[in-house]
Amino acid sequence: MCITKQVLIITAFFILLASHLLPQSWQSSRVYYNNNGSLVYTKDTANNRIPDFSFAGYKNGNSPLPDAANVVTISPIAGDNTEHIQDAIDQAGALSVNAQGIRGAVLLNAGVYRISGTLLLNYDGVILRGAGNGSDSLTNTILYGTGDTPHQRSIILAGGGTNSRWKEQVSGTKTNITNDTVFIGDTTITVANAANLNVGDNIVIYHPSTVTWLQAINYGGTHSNDPGAEPGIDVPWEAGDVDIIYNRYIKAKNGNTLTLDIPVCHHLIKSLSQSYIYKYARTNLKKNIGIENLRIDNDYSGELDENHVWQSIDLFQLEDSWVKNCTMLHFGQSGIRTCTASRVTIKKCTALDPVSIITGERRYNYQFYHASQMILVDSCHAANGRHHYMSNGISSTSGNVLHNCTSSGAYAPSEGHRMWTQALLYDNHKELDGPRAGYSDILLALYCRGYAGTSHGWSSVNSVAWNCDIANGSLVLQQPPLSQNYAIGCRGNTITGHTPVAPFDEPEGFIEGSNVSGLQPQSLYTAQLMQRLGGYTEPTAAPSQGSYQLTDSTALQLSWLNGNGQARIIIARQSGTANAVPVDNATYQANPVFGSGSLIGTDSYVVYKGMASTAAISGLLPGRIYTFSIFEWNGSPGFENYLSSTPLVLSVTTPALAYYSNGTGGGTWDSASSWKSGIIPDSLSLVIVKSGDSIRVVNSGTKVGSIQVASGGKLTASGSNIGSTNTKFVIVYGNNITNNGTLGTGSDGLSLKVADSLMITGSAPCKFAKVIPAGINAKVVFNADCALNYRAGATSSGGALILTDGGTAPNPVSKFTLVEIGQ
Repeated sequence: MCITKQVLIITAFFILLASHLLPQSWQSSRVYYNNNGSLVYTKDTANNRIPDFSFAGYKNGNSPLPDAANVVTISPIAGDNTEHIQDAIDQAGALSVNAQGIRGAVLLNAGVYRISGTLLLNYDGVILRGAGNGSDSLTNTILYGTGDTPHQRSIILAGGGTNSRWKEQVSGTKTNITNDTVFIGDTTITVANAANLNVGDNIVIYHPSTVTWLQAINYGGTHSNDPGAEPGIDVPWEAGDVDIIYNRYIKAKNGNTLTLDIPVCHHLIKSLSQSYIYKYARTNLKKNIGIENLRIDNDYSGELDENHVWQSIDLFQLEDSWVKNCTMLHFGQSGIRTCTASRVTIKKCTALDPVSIITGERRYNYQFYHASQMILVDSCHAANGRHHYMSNGISSTSGNVLHNCTSSGAYAPSEGHRMWTQALLYDNHKELDGPRAGYSDILLALYCRGYAGTSHGWSSVNSVAWNCDIANGSLVLQQPPLSQNYAIGCRGNTITGHTPVAPFDEPEGFIEGSNVSGLQPQSLYTAQLMQRLGGYTEPTAAPSQGSYQLTDSTALQLSWLNGNGQARIIIARQSGTANAVPVDNATYQANPVFGSGSLIGTDSYVVYKGMASTAAISGLLPGRIYTFSIFEWNGSPGFENYLSSTPLVLSVTTPALAYYSNGTGGGTWDSASSWKSGIIPDSLSLVIVKSGDSIRVVNSGTKVGSIQVASGGKLTASGSNIGSTNTKFVIVYGNNITNNGTLGTGSDGLSLKVADSLMITGSAPCKFAKVIPAGINAKVVFNADCALNYRAGATSSGGALILTDGGTAPNPVSKFTLVEIGQ
C-alpha cells in the first residue's frame, strides 16, 4: 500500500540508526537519516549544503505521468509523412483539454514514417505516441529523417519553440529582493514591494552577473593567462555573461515576504549583486506535452557525416511534459535537448551512436541547454557519444537530475559543461565500460574547465555525484568559489580534484567514501522525493525468473530478475510453504546465515536485503525443504513500502546428509554416539551402516530417509516381536533400502513403516517382521531376496499396502517370501 503522512512513523521510539541500515552500510556527513528517519543536511563554514533535488520531473514529481487516451490514429503513407503526421497533431490540438489539461494522444501505428521536415508538437495536452521503440517496423513505430533541409534540423520540436529563457515580464511586477543573503536551500525571500504578486504566480528570480560578483568568483576561473589559452578568445567572463535565473512559483505570501515552491540553488548575496524578481508572462509557453514509444532515426553518409538530422527531439519553451520509452539514433548533436524547459521527465529512453566528426558542439546524447530546470532523466542509456549526459545551458540551468542512467563508449565525460551550471545531480550513474583508448580517462566531472571550449570556466557548482560507478575511469571534482561540489560514495579508478588528472589547478571539492560500498540512502533523489511527499510508492512489478544452485547440503545461491523496486528482501522458512510477509515501515536486519536475521512470523527469517539479483544463503540443514520469498520494496530506514502481495517464491530441498555408523562396533539407533556425526539421523537422512558395525533399533518410530547396509554391517531390532503391541519399527520416509550386509536378524526380523514408495535392493538376504503402510497406498518393490513374516489376522493402520517384486502384478512372485507364523 502507499504510505501516508499519518502512518510514516510507526513507533515513538526508533532504534539507533545503525541498526536500521544494512550490514556494512554508512551515511554521508553532509546528508543523512537521523534517528527519526528524517534527512538531515549539514552546512560548511560558508553555509554551503547539498541541494534538494526532489523537485525534478513532471509536476515536480508530485504526480505520475498521465496515461492519455488515443484521439487520433494514423498509419504510414508512401513518401514523406511530415504533413501527414502534422495534420494528425493539428487535429488533436483542435480538441478541448480535460480537467487534467490533456487533449489526447496521436497514435502512430507500427511502420516506417519518412520525415523530410520537422514535426511541431505545439499544443497543450497533445501526446505523440508510437507502437514501440524497437527496430522491427512490423511492431514498432519508426520516424526516419530524410535529407538535410534545413541544414542540421530537428525531427520533433515540442513546445512553444523559442529560447526565451523566461524573459517575458508582466508589467509592474518587478521588485528587488531585500535580504542581505538568500542562502542555498532557502525558500523564503523578502522583496521591496509584493503588492502586484499573489500566491500561485509564476515568478522569475534574476541575479545579474555584476562585476563585483564576477570578482568574487575570479571571473569564472577561465585560466586565461595559463599556457595554452588563446589570446582574445579564451577570456575572463564579463558582466551579463552568466546571470543566474530561477523559475519558481509563489507558494505563500505574508506582506512582502514570499515563500517559494522550490529552494534556490545558489547564495544570492546582495552586496555582490542586487537580485530581483518579476512575474513571468508565460508567453507561448506550452505544457502537458508527451512523446512516447517512438524510434527516431535518419539517413546519413558515413560515420563522420554532418549533413543530416542534428536533434532527434527538441523540448523548447514548455513545462510539465515528458518523453518516455523512445530510442534516438544517428543524430549529430543530441538525442534529446531541453531549452526554456522546466518540470520535464525523460524516462527509459536510449540515445545511441551519434554521427558527426568528433569535436565540440557534437554528440551530446542528453543535453540540458539554456534555461533548463527541474529536468529528470531517469533510467536512460547513452552510447558512443562525447558528453553523454551534460549541462550546456550555463547559469540559467539548475536543479536537474540524472537518475539510474548508464553509459557506454563515451569519448568524453558526462559533466557540467560550461559557465556556472548549478545543482546538477548524477545519482547512481553507471559507466558500463571505458575509458576509450586514446581519449581522456575522465568519465564524470564537476570541475573547472578553464579556457576549454569558449572560456567554459567553472562548469558546475553546488552539484553532486552520488553513489556513481565510473568503472575504470576517473571522476574529477573541484570546489568553485562561493559554493561547493560533492562526490559521495562513488566508485572508480581515480576520484580526485587534483592535477594532473584534473585539467586545471583548483581546490578539490568535497569527496567522501570513495570506493566504499553500502552508502545509504542508495539514491539521494529518491530519498529526498519520498521525504517531501511523505512516503515511498509501492513497487508494481515483482521479481521473476527465480532459480537456485546448491553449493552443498547447507548452502545455496539464489538468482532472479529484479522487479521495479529500489531493492528487495528475502524471507526464508524451513517448510514447504511460506507464512510471513514484511510489514510497511518496518526495517529488518538481514543475515545470510539462516536463522540469524530478523524473525518474521513463525520460523521465518530475513536472509537478504539489498539491490542485487543474487544472494548466497548458508546455515541450512541437509535434507530439508526451504521456501524463499523475494519481495520488492522502496524506501529508507523506517519508511519501507513493500510489494507484499506478489512475492517470487522458490522452494528448495537440500541434499540429505549421509549419517555413518561410528566404525567402533555400533550401538543403538537413538544414541548419538552410534553415529560418526554425533547427531541422531532423522526423517530426511541417509543412514549408512558400515562394515563391522551393528546398529539396533530399540524404540518404535525411529525415522529415516534411506538406508544402506554395507557388506559386513548389521541393522537389527532389539526384542522385536510381531505379536507384541510394542513392536520396534523404522519409519522410512525416503525411497530406498540397499542391503549388502545383514538386515533384520533373529526370529522375527525388522519392522518397517512405509510412507510412500520404497525400493528394496541389494545382494544379501533381508528379513522383515512386518511392513506397515504409513501412507495411503504405500508400495514396496522388492528387487532383493527378502523374507516377510506374516501373522494371520494382523491388522495395519494407515492404508492399503502393495507388495510387488518389481513387475506389474501387485502380488508376490519371486523376490520375497511370505512366512505365516500363525496366530
